Amino acid sequence: MRRLVLFNLLHPGSFFLSFYLIFLVLGPVSLIVFPQNLPVEVDARTLAVILLYGLCFLVSVVSVPLLFGIRPVTTARVYLSELRGWWTVGVLFWGIGMLFMAVFYAKAGGIPALAAHVEMARVTMKQGLGRYILLGGGFLTMGLVYLHLALTGKRHSLLVHALVWILTGAATAMLMGVGFRGPAAFMLVTMLLARVIFSRGYQNRQRLQMRWVVLGVGLFVLLALVGYYRKTGEFMLDPGVIIWPAVVHFGNLQTILNEFDNTGFFLGSSFYNDLMVAVPGVPGEFLGDYLKKLFGLEFPGGGITVTAPGEAYVNFGIPGVILHGVLMGLLAGWTYEVLAGKNDVQSRILLLLISLNMARMVTSGVMPIIFFGLLPSVIAWWLGKQLLALLSWKNEQKRISALQMLSRT
Repeated sequence: MRRLVLFNLLHPGSFFLSFYLIFLVLGPVSLIVFPQNLPVEVDARTLAVILLYGLCFLVSVVSVPLLFGIRPVTTARVYLSELRGWWTVGVLFWGIGMLFMAVFYAKAGGIPALAAHVEMARVTMKQGLGRYILLGGGFLTMGLVYLHLALTGKRHSLLVHALVWILTGAATAMLMGVGFRGPAAFMLVTMLLARVIFSRGYQNRQRLQMRWVVLGVGLFVLLALVGYYRKTGEFMLDPGVIIWPAVVHFGNLQTILNEFDNTGFFLGSSFYNDLMVAVPGVPGEFLGDYLKKLFGLEFPGGGITVTAPGEAYVNFGIPGVILHGVLMGLLAGWTYEVLAGKNDVQSRILLLLISLNMARMVTSGVMPIIFFGLLPSVIAWWLGKQLLALLSWKNEQKRISALQMLSRT
């Protein structure tokens, strides 16, 4: 069995459990220890389901080497010494991503984040246009990862550093204009963590330094305050405002457990319906949107966040919670054992993308993240890998031709 370190940034299980603690455990614990004037009461049954799912995930993820009869992999060191072509591909992908976002804004007829009613505008204005946001986010994310890794791989002038951060700010503004914090936050977290996991200090210790933990907490607080400002138009530094993003997911899970009809489990059909949303011309509806209507909930914007335990429960009940947690743990552990031992940059980036997207499944469920989070990023990652290989081959051909010319002379 492998000991799972919570702040191992390369393990999908560590990411998943970190998000699980923040978005499903922090909320109820905060309400119990520091009661707040919030419209959520902590229910013992909901807490039990959260603990059951988390325990199943934890046991399965650390048991992967034993269950599959393999020796725990030793994490390989990856060096950033050879990054030829990364500047070219990074700028190209940044431009493609900005182009996709520009097409979205042109077709949407405006900027949702600047609308009078942001909660409604960000849903209605992007209807039928989500592919532009997804592909734009995927290419912008990979473009910034390439640029920042090329920046940290060797020493560069202050002007080059400033230019990369200007491109980062422009990409963030384009994604924030959609009206959702998620795409921009995911892009920034991916870019920052890419810099961290390839740093010499992290690879020496295989542990997250405290300054990055503090930065992560600061980003969480900032996003909470931005979300409150978006909803109310007011800025308030209050504990209730800060923990609300954590409380709301717990509240949604509690609503599912209390309101869902136990005689009508979906038996896996929700996964199919989520998948059909990604197929043009085929009727499909996200589980969160369906449950919002089923429970008669009224609030502006999209559906509820179903959470991983909630998605499992509406399909198969408590046995589904156990099975879902076990399968997710096995997937996380197996992915790490396959990719962590590779010492090339592209495999390490892919592992980071999988880890981050698995963590997002804590609140959003499996299918929406696979097709609307992981897939666009993997498409950009694969294209980038092919382009870099092509550039490397062309450079090698030029070198061989130059050597042949020298040998003839």
